[in-house]
Amino acid sequence: MRDDYRSRVLNRWKSIQGHAEGIRKMMENDEYCPEIIKQTLAVQGAIDSVNSLILENHLHTCATSAIRGDDPAEREQAIDELLDVFRTARHVTWNRNLQPLAMPQPQGGVQEPDTEDEIA
Repeated sequence: MRDDYRSRVLNRWKSIQGHAEGIRKMMENDEYCPEIIKQTLAVQGAIDSVNSLILENHLHTCATSAIRGDDPAEREQAIDELLDVFRTARHVTWNRNLQPLAMPQPQGGVQEPDTEDEIA
């Protein structure tokens, strides 16, 4: 990784670690759930930013060298690696969607939501 990217990534990562520690304290202090969610979303955004920097560095260094190189196998490997990253990102993003959770019943049982209106 180029030094300029490494420095930016590490600085952002240290910030993320501090933010995550603050979220842990919020949960321990039983703070208001929507406020905790806002903070976890901010961390997700910061991680997305770190991933973008790492990808940008990779495109300017390793991937460019491989694609411009004379070895066809190396070019194909570089392309396959990038495609794999985007496939993984799509899967992770899809899994971020809220999944329906079981809703507790007053008697202590569990009731599954019947309609999407109950989930939202």
